[in-house]
Amino acid sequence: MLTNERWKFPVLLAAAALLVAGCHVPPGPRSATAGPTAPGAPAAAAPTAAAPTAGTPAAGAERAAALSAPPAPPRGLPTYRIDPQQSDLRVLVYRAGTMAKLGHDHVIENHALTGWVGLAPRAAGTSFYLEIPAAEFVVDAAAARAEAGPEFAEEVGSDAKEGTRRNMLGPALLDAGNHASIAVRSIAFLGEEPNLEANVAIAVAGHESTLMIPIVVTRTGRELTATADFSVRQTELGLTPFSVMLGALRVADEIKLRLRLVARGD
Repeated sequence: MLTNERWKFPVLLAAAALLVAGCHVPPGPRSATAGPTAPGAPAAAAPTAAAPTAGTPAAGAERAAALSAPPAPPRGLPTYRIDPQQSDLRVLVYRAGTMAKLGHDHVIENHALTGWVGLAPRAAGTSFYLEIPAAEFVVDAAAARAEAGPEFAEEVGSDAKEGTRRNMLGPALLDAGNHASIAVRSIAFLGEEPNLEANVAIAVAGHESTLMIPIVVTRTGRELTATADFSVRQTELGLTPFSVMLGALRVADEIKLRLRLVARGD
């Protein structure tokens, strides 16, 4: 009994910490550089070309503005606009560690995606820009958990959902107060439709990373559909997975992303 009582408080403390810290989100893949995040402190941002001198307020402001400024669609190509009513992003976040049973796996989704596709006759000439508003992420909706599979069958309480979302949007992760959106822009496409690989730049909370993402594309008249289903490590995106008790209770570095984009011609 004495041994059990001695460990009761640390175990309860760890469980409470996971509920408050929760997990996190957003979108990325196999790797050229980046990957989404879970609760924890963000890693230092990778330097970008022509960046102002690090460490000054002006440098931080200029860099944040550069990462968040949306590019215009390319001239000379048909522009397809992303339909937020038909598009969505889902992020599957998993618990880990020897005390993982005290936590939850989470499904985080966003149905407010916007942006454009500059569609060329061949994939190599196509480009796109995607904006994902941080405030529109929803944690553990019942329908999303049911669709995600049996591993998400466990019910998650409202306190755990709210704690996860609050931590995800806080300054240690997505920092939604200073970075309202996650931005994804294409750099290049490889392969031939329908199976492509997209080299993309992802800006999350002031960090920019590059990734290679597998994408399946279909065209039907004036409608374009692109889907992607892949895994990525949070640390690839410059974010640090949440961890307590020397890692006995933590958020797994690897997350899964499922993206569906539907775009229609202007």
